[in-house]
Order: sequence, then C-alpha cells, then structure tokens
Amino acid sequence: MALVNAIKTGTKDLLRNDNSGSVSDKTTNASVTNSEMSQTVTDSKGNYETGDESSEEDDDPNKEEAERVLRQYVKSDFINSLSPYDHLALRRKCSNWLRMQNCGLPTSARPNLPVPESALITDETSSKENSPPSKRTKSQRPLRKSSRVNLLKPNKSLTQSANTNDKGSGGSRRQLIKPVGEDDNVQDDRDGDEDDNDSGDTLSANDMYKLPPNLENMKTGEELSSQKPHLPSFDVEEILLKEEKTKNLVQHLKDGYLFVEKIRKMIFRTLVRHVCHKTMDHPTKFTGTMKEGLAKSLVVKYPQFQKLVMVPEQTPWSHIVAHFQNIFKRVLTQLPVEQRPRKGKKYRKKKTNATSDVDLDLLKTINPITANREAILDGMKKSYQIRVALREKGDSITEIIEKFPHFQHQCGQTISMEFELMYPNASDMVRMLTPLIPKVLDKYGAVKNYSVKCGLNEMKVFQHLCSMLPHSIDRDASAFPVEKELLCLLKSGKSVDDYVDGRRAKSAGAVQPYLLGITGIATNEILKYFLVLDSSKIDLGNCTFLRAVDWLFKSYHVFNVHYPISWRNFFRFLQTCVYKVFVGNHDDVIPSAQNLFSKLLSL
Repeated sequence: MALVNAIKTGTKDLLRNDNSGSVSDKTTNASVTNSEMSQTVTDSKGNYETGDESSEEDDDPNKEEAERVLRQYVKSDFINSLSPYDHLALRRKCSNWLRMQNCGLPTSARPNLPVPESALITDETSSKENSPPSKRTKSQRPLRKSSRVNLLKPNKSLTQSANTNDKGSGGSRRQLIKPVGEDDNVQDDRDGDEDDNDSGDTLSANDMYKLPPNLENMKTGEELSSQKPHLPSFDVEEILLKEEKTKNLVQHLKDGYLFVEKIRKMIFRTLVRHVCHKTMDHPTKFTGTMKEGLAKSLVVKYPQFQKLVMVPEQTPWSHIVAHFQNIFKRVLTQLPVEQRPRKGKKYRKKKTNATSDVDLDLLKTINPITANREAILDGMKKSYQIRVALREKGDSITEIIEKFPHFQHQCGQTISMEFELMYPNASDMVRMLTPLIPKVLDKYGAVKNYSVKCGLNEMKVFQHLCSMLPHSIDRDASAFPVEKELLCLLKSGKSVDDYVDGRRAKSAGAVQPYLLGITGIATNEILKYFLVLDSSKIDLGNCTFLRAVDWLFKSYHVFNVHYPISWRNFFRFLQTCVYKVFVGNHDDVIPSAQNLFSKLLSL
C-alpha cells in the first residue's frame, strides 16, 4: 500500500543519509519490519485495527480535531497521496494522542506517526501548503530528533513519554510511567535521583493541598509519638531547614499542607541522604530501626504524612519506611561492591493438604433452587479450606468451577460469601464510592466528555481515576484503560454463549474475568449483567454497575487470577484503599494509590 511503500523508502533514506544522530536514534526511527507494518496498517479484511471492535470511520468524535493535528505535523502532499485506509490509520493515531492528552495522561509533545522523515513538518520545513496550525504552547513544541520514537503496533499504545511540564523540550526528560510487577507493593513508585534539581522555590497552588479536618483514624502528633517509643528520634525540621531545596517548604508543612508526589519524594530523599552522609560514619550503618525512627519523626512532626488507610499490624508511617528503603538502596548502589551488604537465603514454608467433612460429590448434586440456598451456602462454607488449597496449587477457573459448580448459581452470592471468608474485615466498595462519583464529576469537568460505549458516568470516573495512577509500559499493554477489559455490551436477543466463545477464540492470550452487559434493542441502557469466567457465565440480574464491578473484583480473588493489565493499578487502589484488603504479611498501599485516596477525601 502507499503508506507501507513510503515508510520502506523513508526508512532506507534515513539509514543511508542520517549521519547526524546517534545509533540509538537511527534504530528507534528506522526499525520497522515488513511484518510489523503489515500488521499496523490493515487486517486480513482490509480494515485498520485499532483495538476497538468497530472499524467505522464515523465512530470517532474527535475526527476533525485529529485531522487538524495530522496536517499540522505531516505534509499535505503526502497525506493526499494516501489511500483512505492509510489516511484513517494516521488520523486515528492522532485521535488516540488527543484522547490521552484530554484525559491528563502523560504523552509525547507531538504524535509519533509511522511516516518517512521527509514527510514530517519540522521547524525548518515550510508549512504554507497546510492549514495554519494553532499557536502551540511550550508543552506542545516538537521533540528533538533524538527523542522521537516509532509508534507501536495497534493495541500497543505509547506508554513512555517525556515530561512535558519540564522546562524546555529537550535535555532532562525522564520516564513518567514505570512497569508494575505482579507482586508490586510500594516499589512501583520511583524514589531515585530524579528531580534533584527541583526545589520549593516555585510552588503553585496545584502543588499542595490540605486534608479535611476530623478525618477518621487521623491521629495527632502526641498520639503518634506514644507508639513504639523505643525508636530513635530525629529533628526532621532542622534537617529540612539546612538543605537549600527544602527550607522553603517548612512553613507550608507547619500549616498542614501536603505536596504532590514529586515534591514529597524530594523531601524523603533529602532526609535519607542527610542522615546517611552527614550523620553516619558510613551509609551501611543506617539500620532498619533508624529508617523507621526517621519516618516516625517525620509523621510526629507533620501528622498530615501519616497513612490514611490503616493496615493490620502496621504503623501509620510504614509507607514512608518503604520509601526510605528504596532511596537507601540507591545510596548503596553507589558504594563499591565489596562494601555492599550481602543478602541471606529465603526459606519456603511447607504446604499441608486440606481436608473437609463435606461430601463434594453430594454437594454438586444439590439442585440450585431457592429452597436449597441455605444448604448450598453451608456446604460451601464447610469446604472452604479445600478451595484454599486449590488456589495455592494454582488451579484454573474452569477446574475450580468443575469441582464447585455452585459458584455459577445464586446470582453471585456464593462469590461474595467466599470473599468474606477470605477477608472478613473487607469494606463495602459500593457504599464508599457512591457518594464520591458525583464529586469527581464536579471537580473534573472534562470527565463528563469521556467517550465510553456504555455511557455510564461510573465508567468515566473509573477511567479518570485509572489515568491518575501509574500504568505498565509493557508493549502488550495499553497506556489508557481499555473499556472492554472491564465491560462489554451485547444487544438483547443475541446469544451470550456465542459471544463469549467467539471472544475467547479471537483472543491471542488469556481473557481475564469481565462483565457482559445486555442492552435493549433500540437503546444502550443495560438491562442486566453477566459475570464471564472463562466459558462460564454467572447471571447477576438487574444490578447497578458498581455492584457488578464489586462482584467482578471479588472474582479475581476468589479464583486467584490477575487483574486486567490496563486496569491493574486501579484494582490495586480499590483493593488497598477502598476494600482495605491486604494479601500476605508484606502487602501495603502503593504510594500513588495513597496519594490518589487523599485527593479523593479532600473533595
């Protein structure tokens, strides 16, 4: 096709003529294989693949704005020479770029389009033939040549970008999105040497905020000082006043203000480095007890830093200790290898086989009618330890449901009961989020303009909250939360079995549990929900969207499966801050979730 041939030609010219850039620059701009381009432009039917089930051109509400952006950065002669499908492909990439910008996600300063270098409009290229672009702000200025990257394949959104809030368009750019591991807790937020040049001299109203007074579980400095009195104490205010970067923040801290993540981490780094380099003879003498004592001293002096979500058997400053530990690791990596501490071996706990007095074969044969509901729930409770062993063993959803088919009955109540057995002290997500949904819509007016197929305000708020958390930069993951990983829609009268089996057959990988909403024939109003677990369907009835998401979240834990990739940190936020569920002895609230939760409470 025209676009593919142009890209191949431009790639060869770039490799032959571009001698000014670095090797990494050429590799980044020129490494587009034939197979990748064939996948990028069209599918087997000739339709452009965008990750959405629909390929209709008129479905994009930002079509005109995306066309303007496309002609702002690509020459008109090249655009006019493209086929309709190639033109649509580039415009949709511009539309995705605009959508990420409108949602507050970090993006590159200009859309990264797979076109030849000669077709791009640069600062030196005259753009008289194109429609005059609107005046660009500092954050929209083009990236330097060394900062351009190739756009990934369809369904693989751009997830690594430059910080457009930094001064200038080149130079000190850094990664804003960090991959989140499956067992991540506090390590998904970077506490390294970034932002060392930032200081508190140029604070704005958006850089700090106050928590509302009389919050539940909020303790005073005197109450905090009585916990663990054996810990060493540090004069954190004196340390902050001695450092040039933090001395101007002390008065704001005294007034009870909290800062955004960038400034908050700068305060943590200042405290740890001061103690390691100016108080200790050697950084390795900064023990774990001292880290906890430094964190406690900070919380006692400035109580607004304490943890808002209390974790069992953990202190109100445990999240700060985790930050200090990450910073301390960076300090140790700067030491010679022979001076670094050695790690000890880890020993695994032996597993024991679970038993139950319930006859599982007899439990399977009970007719799932309303009259037998109590007998079914009682049998499921008594066989709970067997399912614990199955989860530890790693049995799949299908294997667990085959042994306990009553998970498919009682409109999801068996899943709720299992979740309560696993986490008896879990909070009710529906009760907590119901009053917060309208507050988020009022605070962030742009959320109402989000384009979602289901048209639910709750889905729009979920997408906005998800965009405020870090997300994976895995090439197979989307930087923007994918709606169909959470909720799919099906018109009434169509076969649910055929849809579920068809989606599993088309999927290249595993399909995590999701919701299927049955809509009216003439409207998109959802009449009922299904919870889809592999090939099994659980009829949830005519419940609210929040209650359906509640059952979906619980199914991830009941069947021991991963959260969807693009929603991973959002569900981690729900787990730790809303449900207050912690898996294992070392699970904790990730700092970004703690920061988002405090912002929601301040609404």
